Amino acid sequence: RYDYAGSAPPLNTALRQLRMRILDARGPAAATLSEIVETYNDSPFLILPEGEIWTLCKLRADREFHGRFARYLEFHQRKNTTDILALNLFDAITGMSFYFRLIRYSHPKVYNDADKGQLHRLFPHLKSAVTLYSRLIAQQQQIFISDKTTTTLGIGFVVLKGDGHALMLNSAAAAMVSNKRGIAVERGKLLCIDNGSHRTFRRHLRSLTTQSADDGDYYFEIPDRGGKGGNLSLLMRRYEVPAEFRDETGHFVSLVIRENSDKAGLSIELLMKLLKLTPAEAQLAERLVHGDSLAEAAVQLGRSKGTARIQLAAIFAKTGVHKQHQLISHIMQTAGNYWP
Repeated sequence: RYDYAGSAPPLNTALRQLRMRILDARGPAAATLSEIVETYNDSPFLILPEGEIWTLCKLRADREFHGRFARYLEFHQRKNTTDILALNLFDAITGMSFYFRLIRYSHPKVYNDADKGQLHRLFPHLKSAVTLYSRLIAQQQQIFISDKTTTTLGIGFVVLKGDGHALMLNSAAAAMVSNKRGIAVERGKLLCIDNGSHRTFRRHLRSLTTQSADDGDYYFEIPDRGGKGGNLSLLMRRYEVPAEFRDETGHFVSLVIRENSDKAGLSIELLMKLLKLTPAEAQLAERLVHGDSLAEAAVQLGRSKGTARIQLAAIFAKTGVHKQHQLISHIMQTAGNYWP
């Protein structure tokens, strides 16, 4: 909740001033912080519909409010509050509420219709301001939660412009850059430390940020130089944003990075999807990956050795390899790069 008294000072300053007023109070006007909190939680202005403007003087003149909000009215009588001008604003998307209050203490004048009119004319501008503010706060919360989640999982996330400038890095990606684990940032641009990997990265980035690019994803590996050894697995995907936010070089691109040790579990369904194999070919490939020879796999699957050879030749043709050990290596690398 946000309460503004007059031309509100910064929040920290306002809190210090409030504390000093409480500590310096004397006699019947003295109030504890808990009393102030309880009193404002019982405020009749909390039920004020958005866009309507009420004053404390109006409430004091209403007998119904005298009975329902006696403590609130008595509190302001002790504090010598002359009048309060109140306006509430709400954001339906985020659920945030904003309470605008102009308070006069020991002032001879009360708020009149002209004062209400001025605040009413301010309402559209205040509404725009709190809408933008609430969206910004909600976005920051989403970024914070996303960053904590992906960092806990050890997944790096980067948003890139078409020219390679890194617009955002989560904590995990920033740590990878700091530890030189295969990626770096120079003059704001992301690069792969390995030259060959960087050429692949630039090629995929150009493809994804052209208007003619399809909606496909790009998977590739880069050496994990500063980590445990092995490789990092990268996924690049075009990041769709409204047209008014797009960079002049094309769409934004998201880059997701993880350690290649998190290999996807092999299954017949996965092999069919990744390598475009038939069910029979996928069953044979699975047995070979698990260490069976071609003859052992044929026996386990209840097939003749000749049938197994024909199926293996079809797998070689689809994967572009020519040896059984090459096939196993190709399957493991492809599965390691797979992002569900």
